[in-house]
Amino acid sequence: MKNPQRDLPLAVLLVVIGQTLVYVLFAVAYVASLNWSVFGVKPGDWADLTMITSATTQ
Repeated sequence: MKNPQRDLPLAVLLVVIGQTLVYVLFAVAYVASLNWSVFGVKPGDWADLTMITSATTQ
């Protein structure tokens, strides 16, 4: 490295941003791949999700 004072923090920042992006993409892919009819939720009907959370707290 020619300038470690600048390159090292930049590298750490880019790794954190890259890992966050990968994590978010995996989360989106997981949610998109769920079979919502198993949960009794119509695709795109987010109001029905309250039924899922209330069932887990009982």
